[in-house]
Amino acid sequence: MTNLKLLQADVVSFFDAAGLLYKYSTDAIKEDNYADAAKYYTTAMINFALDVELALKYILLKNEKVFNNERNIAELYELLPNNDKELIKKVLKSFISSQEDQFIDESIRKLNKTFLNWTYFHEYPRDIDVNFFLIFSTVICQIVINDQF
Repeated sequence: MTNLKLLQADVVSFFDAAGLLYKYSTDAIKEDNYADAAKYYTTAMINFALDVELALKYILLKNEKVFNNERNIAELYELLPNNDKELIKKVLKSFISSQEDQFIDESIRKLNKTFLNWTYFHEYPRDIDVNFFLIFSTVICQIVINDQF
């Protein structure tokens, strides 16, 4: 049995680490230090992706849903109960320009295998809306951190 409090603490830790790495990357860009910027940015995105997966698994476990141990944000999101998806969409809509559920659903589908994409992003093209991904990551993780499910 998974300890939900421990998993929730992991979400907090990875979210804090990802945020700090993202800040380091933006600071490095301001100083024209692109080698460090790339290093911190890539690591931040990997941490955000892993954190979203942990957060989604937390929500699923809390709802006693069964899922495969896969790293696929889109599929994990699809397994969420409808009321949890609606809460996520409601919060997301206050941070994004499009208020259409179809836009949100399509953007989440594009996050399919995000962890893998960011891990190997130099090897093939990315099809990820980074702004949506960062907002989605923040919303999901903050909902879990604040135990709003």
